[in-house]
Amino acid sequence: MNNSKAEQAEQAEQAEQAEQAEQVNEKEREFLNKISERNKNVKKYLSPSMKVVCTDQYFFEKNIQGIGFSNTIFTRLVASIGTRFINVDFSYCVFDHAYLRGCAFENCNFTGVKFINSNFLGASFTKCNFEYALFDKTVLDDDFSYSNLPDKANLRQKVLRSLRINYQQLGDSQKVNEIILLELEATKEYLFKASFSDDEYYSKKYKGFQKRGLSILRLVGFTFLNIIWGNGEKLKNLLISFLIILICIIAYDMSMVSEEKADSIRYLFSSIQNAPIIFFTNNFPEYYADFAKMLIVFLRLFMFALFTSILFKRLNRR
Repeated sequence: MNNSKAEQAEQAEQAEQAEQAEQVNEKEREFLNKISERNKNVKKYLSPSMKVVCTDQYFFEKNIQGIGFSNTIFTRLVASIGTRFINVDFSYCVFDHAYLRGCAFENCNFTGVKFINSNFLGASFTKCNFEYALFDKTVLDDDFSYSNLPDKANLRQKVLRSLRINYQQLGDSQKVNEIILLELEATKEYLFKASFSDDEYYSKKYKGFQKRGLSILRLVGFTFLNIIWGNGEKLKNLLISFLIILICIIAYDMSMVSEEKADSIRYLFSSIQNAPIIFFTNNFPEYYADFAKMLIVFLRLFMFALFTSILFKRLNRR
């Protein structure tokens, strides 16, 4: 009896082991089938990108003209100062730790190029194409951002954003401020075209009344903030807004007094002197309405918040 139970237990254990082995084999077959299917798809839909890797290379020629280097990864590429590149195709290349200081590039194609930890200090770029280019910790000459930006607003906006991040990584706060102003102008142009342009790109991307309406609202909001404080980048605009508020306080004060005082030049000068005091303190005249007092307090807090934000942005970039 005991032998029979032992045999049954052994058979059950063997059956369980066989079942587990079958499950493992099934999983292995599924995995191998997936691998086989993936390899078939790779062969069917993909082909080699023909990307070439050049490491530790040096341009020994001083004038390079009409040559194509597209789809090449340049690692630690070097060229002597004064080397000229004319009508050279660098599209979709990668410049990694390249040192091309003081070189001259004329009518070169840098479409889709990625610059990583490279040095182009003193290099000049004339009529070059930088659409879809990306910059990462790359040193560029000061006038680069003004002479080689794409004509299309959407592409110019993307290149400027990449340049802004690049200068932030390098700690160049002055160039960051300059690039932000250019980026704001490109954003304004882009929003205007997204709202009203009939170009094919904008017509397809912002097709329909809803998308166009949202673009118009974004344009209105952008323009409003740009007028008030330059979208956080123009202290001059904030000062102009402050002066407008003071003028409104003076006009309201003159409208609330008697005609005799309103026609008095002396009272006008007194109102001009009191306007900043009214704005910065709670010393309101008795004849001010409660709504006017509340509005002045709100504008005071709002202007202080914008001023603080501008200071924080500027100091944070240093």
